[in-house]
Amino acid sequence: MFGALLGGIIGGLGQAKASSDAKKISAANLAYQKEQQGKVWGAVDPYMQAGGRALGRLEDPNAFETSPGYNFRLQQGIDGVTTNRAVNGLLRSGGAMKAVSDYASNSASDEFNRWFGQQQAIAGMGLQGAGIGAGVANANSANSAADATNRANAGFAGANAWGQIAGQVGGAFDRMSSYG
Repeated sequence: MFGALLGGIIGGLGQAKASSDAKKISAANLAYQKEQQGKVWGAVDPYMQAGGRALGRLEDPNAFETSPGYNFRLQQGIDGVTTNRAVNGLLRSGGAMKAVSDYASNSASDEFNRWFGQQQAIAGMGLQGAGIGAGVANANSANSAADATNRANAGFAGANAWGQIAGQVGGAFDRMSSYG
């Protein structure tokens, strides 16, 4: 009887300590996870912000006209066409006006396609940044949960072992006391 009582007490104390230790470790793991997640979100935030701005620009189909690349190429091309026509004395001709119009139209189409592709790529980087952050968060969460579970199980196993040892020692005392 003494052995069972002693085993129960020691086992219960061991399990309470294991539970307390598991809670402390879980709290430490959670704090570490939050710290690491903050670092990851901090690293990918500029990409997500740039992606958000690119999405905003894609909502305005005329925004490409304000891009430095478009304005530079357009002006250079128009200057080339007008200089060529002026040298030949045809600057005010219908052909010169048509050449300028054709160049501007083709340039706008080409620049829009280039600009749109650039904005899509930047928006994609933002989406990838968000995916990286979410993936790390999920992995950290799963790792922390697995670690806490493993530590708790190890603590409970240790408590049970001590309880069994105490029960065996107490049983031996019970048997010895019956002899005498």
